[in-house]
Amino acid sequence: MTAETTTSPSTWEAAVSRATVVADRERPGGMNEDCWDDVAIRDIITVVVLYALHVRHETPVNEVPWSKVLWWLWDDEHVIHLVEDTFPDAGQALTTPVDELSDPLLARWRWLNRPWGPEAPIRRRNVPPPPWEALMQRGRNAADGPLPEPRWEGMSRGIAEALPDPALVMNSSGVSRPSLSHQSGGFGLDRVRWPASLRVSQVADKRYSFETVWRLAA
Repeated sequence: MTAETTTSPSTWEAAVSRATVVADRERPGGMNEDCWDDVAIRDIITVVVLYALHVRHETPVNEVPWSKVLWWLWDDEHVIHLVEDTFPDAGQALTTPVDELSDPLLARWRWLNRPWGPEAPIRRRNVPPPPWEALMQRGRNAADGPLPEPRWEGMSRGIAEALPDPALVMNSSGVSRPSLSHQSGGFGLDRVRWPASLRVSQVADKRYSFETVWRLAA
């Protein structure tokens, strides 16, 4: 099923609220709106999964099963397929400046796919600018324009800071899996050792599995 990308404000807010609850549980003290990682996780759940599945299956946002959410969050390719198959304008949004996208879903999709150049300056938006920044700005010609945009929009980032990869690539695989698996009836298995009789591998440290499993019902 495909649908128009005109987003219902009330339904969108419901998706944001539900995803924020999960993101809050993932971080001590709740998610940080000034943290690139936290915002990415919340927005991937909101934009890609909850809202897209709501449209795709005509299911109220608050009734979308977390088990379906987890399946689509397997990796970024799953996420891309879901969004582009559900929202025809999603691909075009990737080349449109964020400030020109009025639809919040498309704006967040554009943001999640945005690469962040490692050459951009790091300036935190929640702290006062350093004195040298004002000196640099005064020394620039008017034709030079303002100083370059800070990396990650001035947010902090804890995942692979040296890489330019978009939030979608860095955060899709396994995103919020512990909280989501718990809510969908799963068991978080931190470290499981296979019986030696199974001969899973001749290498000792590969006789372990890290994954989440679920009870499956017909």
